[in-house]
Amino acid sequence: MSAPTVSVLMPAYNGEKYIGQAIESVLSQSFSDLELIVVDDGSVDDTMAIVERYMSDSRLVCLESVGNKGVAAARNRALSHSNGRFISFLDQDDAWLPNKLEVQVKILEDNPDVAMVHSDVMVMDEVGFVVNRDDYLVSMDSVINVRNIFPELFARCDIQVLTVLLRKSVLDNTGWFNEELAGVDDYELWLRIAKRYSVAHIKTALAMYRKHPQQESNNGYKQLSLRLRALETFVGANSEVRNMIGGSLYVHRMKGLYIGVANYYFWVQQDYKSAKFYYWKGLRLKPLDFGIAMKLIYCMIPELGRNIFRWLKK
Repeated sequence: MSAPTVSVLMPAYNGEKYIGQAIESVLSQSFSDLELIVVDDGSVDDTMAIVERYMSDSRLVCLESVGNKGVAAARNRALSHSNGRFISFLDQDDAWLPNKLEVQVKILEDNPDVAMVHSDVMVMDEVGFVVNRDDYLVSMDSVINVRNIFPELFARCDIQVLTVLLRKSVLDNTGWFNEELAGVDDYELWLRIAKRYSVAHIKTALAMYRKHPQQESNNGYKQLSLRLRALETFVGANSEVRNMIGGSLYVHRMKGLYIGVANYYFWVQQDYKSAKFYYWKGLRLKPLDFGIAMKLIYCMIPELGRNIFRWLKK
């Protein structure tokens, strides 16, 4: 039996509510030369019972983990069992439009210098109602951009993991998901890829991202903190990044994250020790920022001094 062209990786953890729709959107793709590898990451609900309903399709492979090790570890486990030349990702609560793989496989086959292709995304609510209905691709005439996206990706991550198709050889060259970066393991991987390769963007939606209350991405501060951790990890391993993207962009991005995290500790948690740590990092990048300097001083004075300051402001 020949190897499939595409391996689709799907981590699963307590996903009984939506995983059936996710699986169906893969198995019903117009491009059918694929394998779907579902990794159960320690589910305690009926996730696996639902997956088993689809096991009659020989393209579906199910792997089980011992305990809940996280999405990055589940993706890496699926990667270790993958056989496709191309790799794609879909989380248990999202879905694809029917021609997602057909369109993206053709782009990678027609453009051998492109490492990865991604698309825009529709957003749907808990019940599957699309809340930002962009036009989706009905032909191969959609606008496609192929370029070096590294500087803009460093400045802002606009690549949703469910929209990606990439070459397995690229993953083998750049490394797989960093399991220490839960929640931003995909962003850090895209940075490693974009630093070395061209990336294609299809300016239309090929996937549907589901928003629901259980998502960790709803926690704005946590996402800010995680993005900072991803960039610090990436920059720590790639000291040449600042020169590659330019000092002003680097300072703007890193300072914004440092101050965002510091403001959370300062205003929300009133944890002045942690706020001081991040304000200081931000001030080192832009020493003449008076606003940061004043907040840093406020964090450094004793609590009695802060109480007096609050009293004087009344």
